[in-house]
Amino acid sequence: MSAGVQIAAKMAHGRELAAAFSDEAFEAIWFAADPARPITTGDLLCGIASLPNARAARVLGSLGLHPSVLRAAIEHARAEPLPDPAEPYRATPNAARVLELAAQDARASGKPSFDAEDLLLATLREANGAGSEALRALGITEARLRREIAGTKRPSEH
Repeated sequence: MSAGVQIAAKMAHGRELAAAFSDEAFEAIWFAADPARPITTGDLLCGIASLPNARAARVLGSLGLHPSVLRAAIEHARAEPLPDPAEPYRATPNAARVLELAAQDARASGKPSFDAEDLLLATLREANGAGSEALRALGITEARLRREIAGTKRPSEH
């Protein structure tokens, strides 16, 4: 089993995800991963913002939400409860819920896998997570985020 598959399995807390990760979504999760501590929704948000060519990262940038701005907002957000046991590449319950929401959204849209945009929207929708709290503190609503995503082209559409 590859390290990536192991991370995804641990993040899902043993639950089956309804949709697979797209390469871009997996890359965001990989950027978020730190073996020294559990992955939070704030880590997922920073991972998405760190994707060099992703539409979701461009959306965040167009909203003025660059990684340094996001990190500062996340530092002021409340801490997320840690998973039990706290082991490498384990996700907080809030981050695991983000994966579930992203998978549900992808399935509802008829997509075979969830992408970084699904992950970004799910991060905002998980109201108890530090990522959502940071986005909302920065004035981002779900409607605004959806409009921005709809108006931003994918890299292949340029």
